[in-house]
Amino acid sequence: MKVYQRMMYVGLGGTGVKIGADIESSLRLGLTGPDGTDLVNQGGPFSSLQPFELPGFVRFVYADFDASELQALERDSGVDPLVHQRSAATLRNLVPEGQGYPDIASRLRARSVRSVENWLPPKAGEPAVAPLSKGAGQFPTVGRAALHEVVAQNGSLDVAIAGPLRKAITDLQQASDQIAEVTGSSPNQGVDVFVGFSVAGGTGCGVFYDFLHIIAHVAQTHFPNLDIQIYPLVVLPSTFDNGEGGGRAAQLNGSRALLDLLQLIDRQNQDIEQTPLLINDGSGPKPISIVPDVGTIRTAFLFRRNEVLSKNDLTRSITTFVESMVGTELDKDNQSAQGEMSFASQFVNKAGDLTKQSKVGVGRSPASSVLTASLSVPVEQVAGLLADRLLSRAIQSMRDPAPGESNKAPRRSFLANAGLEPLLALTTPEFTGVDQDEKGAQPIVSALNTRMVNAKEEISHLQEQLQRDSIPKMVSFDWGQGITSLLQLQDINLLRMARVILGHSKLDDKFDQLGVIGFLNERSQVGDGGGPAPSTPALKDKLGRKVKWSDDPVVDALNAQSDWYMRTCEWSWRSAWAAQSSAWQQSIDQMRQAVKRMTERFEEFVDREHGSYQSGCRALYSGSHGVRYVLPNGGPNGNLDQFAPRVWEALASSVGKRSSEAPHVLVDAVLGSGGWGDAMRLEFHGEGAAVDAVRSSLKRTITRLMVGAGGGNEPLLPGLRDQLRKAAMPQSDAGDPELHDRMVTQLASLNLMQLVPEGDGTPSVTVTYPALQKEPSIEAFLSRNLKFGLGVNDKYYPSPGEKLVINLARTEQGFLDLDEPKSLVKLWSEALQNPSEGDKLAWRQRMGFDQQWLMMSEDDRTRFWIQMLNCALAGLVSVSDGTPERPKLITIRHPEDPGQHFELPVVARNGFGGWTDAPGAYERLVLDANQATLELCTQFMRFTPEVFVDSVEPDSLPELYTQLLDVPSQEIKHGQMILGDGDVDDVTKRLTGATMRMWEETFVKSLSEPQTATGLIRNHQKLIDMKQQRAADA
Repeated sequence: MKVYQRMMYVGLGGTGVKIGADIESSLRLGLTGPDGTDLVNQGGPFSSLQPFELPGFVRFVYADFDASELQALERDSGVDPLVHQRSAATLRNLVPEGQGYPDIASRLRARSVRSVENWLPPKAGEPAVAPLSKGAGQFPTVGRAALHEVVAQNGSLDVAIAGPLRKAITDLQQASDQIAEVTGSSPNQGVDVFVGFSVAGGTGCGVFYDFLHIIAHVAQTHFPNLDIQIYPLVVLPSTFDNGEGGGRAAQLNGSRALLDLLQLIDRQNQDIEQTPLLINDGSGPKPISIVPDVGTIRTAFLFRRNEVLSKNDLTRSITTFVESMVGTELDKDNQSAQGEMSFASQFVNKAGDLTKQSKVGVGRSPASSVLTASLSVPVEQVAGLLADRLLSRAIQSMRDPAPGESNKAPRRSFLANAGLEPLLALTTPEFTGVDQDEKGAQPIVSALNTRMVNAKEEISHLQEQLQRDSIPKMVSFDWGQGITSLLQLQDINLLRMARVILGHSKLDDKFDQLGVIGFLNERSQVGDGGGPAPSTPALKDKLGRKVKWSDDPVVDALNAQSDWYMRTCEWSWRSAWAAQSSAWQQSIDQMRQAVKRMTERFEEFVDREHGSYQSGCRALYSGSHGVRYVLPNGGPNGNLDQFAPRVWEALASSVGKRSSEAPHVLVDAVLGSGGWGDAMRLEFHGEGAAVDAVRSSLKRTITRLMVGAGGGNEPLLPGLRDQLRKAAMPQSDAGDPELHDRMVTQLASLNLMQLVPEGDGTPSVTVTYPALQKEPSIEAFLSRNLKFGLGVNDKYYPSPGEKLVINLARTEQGFLDLDEPKSLVKLWSEALQNPSEGDKLAWRQRMGFDQQWLMMSEDDRTRFWIQMLNCALAGLVSVSDGTPERPKLITIRHPEDPGQHFELPVVARNGFGGWTDAPGAYERLVLDANQATLELCTQFMRFTPEVFVDSVEPDSLPELYTQLLDVPSQEIKHGQMILGDGDVDDVTKRLTGATMRMWEETFVKSLSEPQTATGLIRNHQKLIDMKQQRAADA
């Protein structure tokens, strides 16, 4: 595949991290190939890359409170950690110092009142979330507070958060030569930033709003020449089951998060005043104010599970969506017409009017609901399953010793490389000889006595050297070096290494049975020592014959002395070694545990592999809705058993072995000299790392075989590009009718009719198919056989790679167009009226714990009051319960059919009248309205009185209209009284202030806001002024 646009993915919280890992893995395989060298082998600007390293124009940044999630991300990436870190940064410092949320909230209130006063709730009732290293307790406000406290504690936004983002964007900026090599032309200055998170939890949901601003801030401050476009990828709460991150808490979180996000995008899509993000970095009393440039965030892509998708299906759907956005090249006409636009930008540009106001006047249309289907040849998954199957069988085949196995040489190699070689021979000082030229009893007895004295001195020197130097050097022996060196030897694999170290009862040799550990313990067996020193025999010369050195008594004495010397030296070694047993036994225990732990990891893998193979095959051959695979014939059991022998044969041939060899012989050959040693070294740094390393090595080798030639010129798994081309080709042109039928069946199995995203309007469909250039025959074949089940606007684009991707999107969507967001806001509204225990709504928001409005923006409320005044002016508004000044039930009739109407039950709060609640009542109405009521609301928002159309001045103003005009002054007076009361709490005062702003600013604005008509009377204020002037003149 190719990537045609600089891209960065930012993953927030557990869901964002998991999605990013999937995108990263898929891009790594597509860009670097099965053995990681595709880019490196291209040379040029890619020559400095390491195998499996992503190019500089692809970067990832991950943030999560749970450090274990970030560690797992790196561990499970399948590549060297240093290679992974060159393209992916992890923010591991998001947990501030402190005991928990109450502690950090207290610090924030004391340090930075202005930056937190609007959203950080008062202390009363706050959740006691601790420790934050385990997450935010599914309270988004807790997550946001932790982020702000981390920035303050670091004394710098750059150090805490922005630094890794800045480094990533720097890499993107400096990758011009690489992106030019891919596209074949000068790169544009665009960067597509995808930000993935769920709105169900506490971390991603708590920090996304700030991260969107901080990403924009970094780009605007340090990279003004780059065109940064940010695309939120939002996973909705329905994705998560109860007890697994879903339920009421998740739904409440999602409600407020979507409201805040979509209102941010609404402001981004309009040239109106933006609401700044305030964040205090601890450098002074004044917080940093961040405002993204208009148009930086233009839509949010919403993803949710439907009845047929699993969580894994949804993750793959998001991955394929991102891949299609960055891996599809604009056609030449679009490139010339749109200038520096990316495919993702074009996708959004064609979305329609994202600023279009809802028909019922609540919210605009900034959201896009997306689902993605894909068809591919799953080379990586198949290679992974077969690599695991081969490794499992290899472990089983290497469990027992081979006939005649001898581990003497490997054991000696271990001892030498671990620094224990002296224990093999128990080296002794050279024993002093004697001058045998002299004859006679007395000289010989004297020489034997001298020899014994020298022997005792040598032994004493040996014992001193052993205690002082030799033994202390060996007690902390380097068993790790010994094992890794052992694993470098030919024919030494994992379990034979274990037999060398631990011993094995089925081996013939005593020390092979004991193993290295048994041998070292044996060396500490002291026994009875050397025994008493032998005495010198009484020798006497005989008449005419002197005693000779060759006489039997003399030879026996020499041998006795030598035997005693050797026994005593060995005893000295053993005694010295035994005396330090408490020290070297620790090294033995560590070694034993390490070897057992490593072998147990592989045995545990074997225990799991059978089940994972069966479930993996089942997942591939059954597929899922929207994710289908083109696979080898699975036979009656639907697995890879029939395909595997072809792979083993190709693998054996590639490493110079026979396919009949034992599985472990093939694995040893693939790993090569030192492969097992490298795995062992990895295991020293992380549990399970050795298993993962061996699996990855086997998987890479098998993947390379499957995409290359296996046993012939045809690849073991033909690519989808070639299969589609042949399937689309007429039979008369060497087409393959059998392949054609199979491909038609595969396309039908995508079940596209069940994957249409929710929302209103006709969905747009973007199909990217594997080809280097447009191929009309493939496009025609796909157009005939992709069954969408409804009229769609489908576009086809060729894309390098081996995947067919169908993006189905509904754009121009607002809250009321989407079932799940609508139901979420309805739940929030109900919780405001009747909260349940544990709701703690104040800790599930980020824009204000005392917000009065649900979906209505300031412009929406202005428009609402314009239309309320319009209808009141036309006599269509009445108070059905209560008084005109303090209504309880407001009725609004249809302008052409007075029998049709809707009602607004309004609630008086804090002493204010019911009119104050009218916008809120309207929000609640549209959330729960049927289609007929929604039509009435649409008419309400469209109605324009004749006075604004034909400039017909009414003879008199309706009484309710004039009474409504007097309401603001009454409500403002009441609000001033509340604000002046010193006993009123701060929350009530804040709510009162918001109410007064509505009457003082929003309502007044509605009076002077121009109507859409062209009459001389342009607005209500003009009408009121005219009536007042007439009254004064009269």
